[in-house]
Amino acid sequence: MRFLRPLELAALAVLASATAYAQSQAVGTTDRPPLGSVLTVDALANLPSSSSLYSLIDASVPEVVGDRIDTGGLTTGDSGRLGARGTTWTQATFTLNGVDITAPGGSGTPLLVPGVDAWERVDVATGLLPVEVNSPGFAVLLRPRPPSAVWTGTLNFMGSPVGLNAHNDEANPPPISRLDTWANVDASAGGPITPGRLGLFLTATGTRSSRFDRGSTVSARSSLGSVFGHLVFTPSSADHVGIMVGAQHASYPFESRVAWGQPDASTDDTTGHVQVRWDRLTAKGTTWSVFGSLTGRNRTQDLAATSTITVERLRDGPVPLVAQGGVTGPGGERVWSVGGQLRPAGVTSGGRQHTLLLGAEVGGASERRDPMAAIRIGELVNGLPARAWDFSASTKSSWHSNSLALYAGDNIDLTSRVHVDLGLRFEAINGSAETGTTSVSWLDLLPRAGVRWDMFDKWHITSLISYGRYGYRLPLGDLAWGDASAPVGNVFRWTGTPLAAGGFGPVVQRYGPGTGGDPNFSAIDPNLRRPHMDDITLGLESRPRPSVLLRLVGVARLERNMLGVVNTGAPISSYSTILVPDPGVDLLQPGDDKQIPVYNRLPSTFGADRYQLTNPADDQATFAGVEAFGQVRRERLYFVMGFTAGRSEGIAASRGFLAT
Repeated sequence: MRFLRPLELAALAVLASATAYAQSQAVGTTDRPPLGSVLTVDALANLPSSSSLYSLIDASVPEVVGDRIDTGGLTTGDSGRLGARGTTWTQATFTLNGVDITAPGGSGTPLLVPGVDAWERVDVATGLLPVEVNSPGFAVLLRPRPPSAVWTGTLNFMGSPVGLNAHNDEANPPPISRLDTWANVDASAGGPITPGRLGLFLTATGTRSSRFDRGSTVSARSSLGSVFGHLVFTPSSADHVGIMVGAQHASYPFESRVAWGQPDASTDDTTGHVQVRWDRLTAKGTTWSVFGSLTGRNRTQDLAATSTITVERLRDGPVPLVAQGGVTGPGGERVWSVGGQLRPAGVTSGGRQHTLLLGAEVGGASERRDPMAAIRIGELVNGLPARAWDFSASTKSSWHSNSLALYAGDNIDLTSRVHVDLGLRFEAINGSAETGTTSVSWLDLLPRAGVRWDMFDKWHITSLISYGRYGYRLPLGDLAWGDASAPVGNVFRWTGTPLAAGGFGPVVQRYGPGTGGDPNFSAIDPNLRRPHMDDITLGLESRPRPSVLLRLVGVARLERNMLGVVNTGAPISSYSTILVPDPGVDLLQPGDDKQIPVYNRLPSTFGADRYQLTNPADDQATFAGVEAFGQVRRERLYFVMGFTAGRSEGIAASRGFLAT
């Protein structure tokens, strides 16, 4: 339910990172990174990362903003969230050698928590994405490390014992979390099995850590173990076959363990991944590729059964998420894809050179939520009793989707100085719940176009302008609305009486996302439209030297058709309002004083709730910003510096914060 239209103001980030390393690197590279940054194998091996790719991205890409990023033990095993330029974290995309490994539920995190040693190259793209990638604003493109020509290996140990970490648990205000212990071991090896034909690269990592959360004297433990292998087979000079296999197990503290009164409760994720890719170069220079992949994850939570718990809203978050085990509760997820690409060689038309790309991909995703037991939850707000929630028991929920993507791109050399990029992507997406009443079906054309003009030879100054439309992914968790097997609950006034005794008075509100046996109670709009983002980029690039890249760009974005749940049974007219004076920041002068409206539910509308997942009217978001970027890559120096400033505006809901 949405009561306010706040203005998301003044997003300003300034970040400079400079790192020197003593390993030889090619001088004079002419790689032009996308909007974002490129991390190659030498940088990955030498930049400080605490064995976490998240911390490396967060520290080295200026416009990236992270949440719960593992910088050395505090969030081991728990996938952090990344975003850039005001875009939502939930739509971040992660690909492994062209295959999407993003969790389908809607968390915006990868099914595998990426390490560092497994990658030859990591592209962090925040704009100007290639046509084969669809992501509204942010993508991490992982390229696996191949076997080396001779057998080599590494073994690294890192750690932070308890004696080296801070111990001030009585600070005011207390720290959100404190590291207790952290230890990590990484090992990798690669080389030829049959020289010139078959090679193997293997990497494994293990991490154990513990921390103290705010106000807790119990050490919360985490662990992460993973293995990844890349087998490369080259039966001929024209063929290249890569087989990738990965497995991972992560254990980390259950986010709502304090509310559940079980400080030792944990969440366990087990993930497996297999992928095959075959690239072939024909005698005429044409390249074609085919690939297939399957990734699956299972999640469990070791919570002891209980019938009542008490939640502090300011600390524990929204009550429905606490009851259901978080955004991604216990269950399983799976994604698969099959596709191919064709890159014709030597295409000319009208005397102009064309670089073409044609591709197609078919994929599917599914998510399973395990049954939820009936539970009653008392909600406190700053320690005061507010509401009591009764959730009935739910059965297993199953949601799935399938997709088809067809795309074509062309890079045209209009003149020796003017280059045009054109792309068009067609996507068909269908999603439904196993026991739902309405399916979702989207058909979209996503065009892209750009022009680069090499303006001056001195300093090699180039101007660029581009436009792109990017479609949102369908979060499978949204298919819970209208699903007969999903949880449903009743909300009562609560004055602090014992939860087990009941006697709370009439139902104030009914809550989904399940139907509770009434298909009119919770549903998906049959005309649900796909959210999308339109992006325009203007900028200048310069290469005063082959090893130096300078860039200044402006970015404007508009996101429309946003998804939201509307309570059609209790519209805004179901509330009375009172005005509460707010003196603002300046307590002495009246210039920023406001009257804040507070909404109060009318008793005549109690229990009349009806929910619909739809595209709320006027629900859109905008972003405008500027970015300055500089990069120096020389034999013994890797230097990156950036400045970003932006302003975003959109509708926000549930703006409460978590102390964690």
